[in-house]
Amino acid sequence: MQNVFADTVMSAQIINGVVRFRLGTLRPAAGKDAKAVEPEAAAEIFLPISGFTDLANTCNKVAADLLEKGLLNRGDAADPKAVKSDN
Repeated sequence: MQNVFADTVMSAQIINGVVRFRLGTLRPAAGKDAKAVEPEAAAEIFLPISGFTDLANTCNKVAADLLEKGLLNRGDAADPKAVKSDN
């Protein structure tokens, strides 16, 4: 099994019934201040629609657990610059 770490989902596409995610890791931004970061592509995941549905259901359960434990607020949202959909 291969393990992949990602800080963000850089893009998501649906092509021919396959959901494709490009994952990224955050790196220091070149030529910017010391705290600036930008995503760099690290891996891609390809899932059939049924696999994506399973992933979405699992993520919803994890989010519910995080809400219950107080680790996530219902109003928390992803940074719109970090997640881009290419539909």
